[in-house]
Amino acid sequence: MKSKKKLLRRLFLGVSLVIVFYLSFGGDYSLYKLWKLERKKENLQARIKENQQKQKQLSREIKLLRNDSTYIEKVARERFNMGRKGEKIYLLKEKDKDSK
Repeated sequence: MKSKKKLLRRLFLGVSLVIVFYLSFGGDYSLYKLWKLERKKENLQARIKENQQKQKQLSREIKLLRNDSTYIEKVARERFNMGRKGEKIYLLKEKDKDSK
């Protein structure tokens, strides 16, 4: 009688462990897969937030480029090395870190 109870307990424990293992690591809805999907979701949400901030910045820049002649002049000077008529533009090269 006692050996049957021990056998049933061990069998129950073994089946329980298999079920717990399967729920944790196997199948389509395992805890591990759900955890990985949650991490992926968090990463994607962070990327969405970054892209929304970039979009706002670009929208502000577009608005300035359409409406602000001072900003247009600043961009032309800084990005395209342009100047007003009669101005001299001096371009300074930065030293390479490798060459000393």
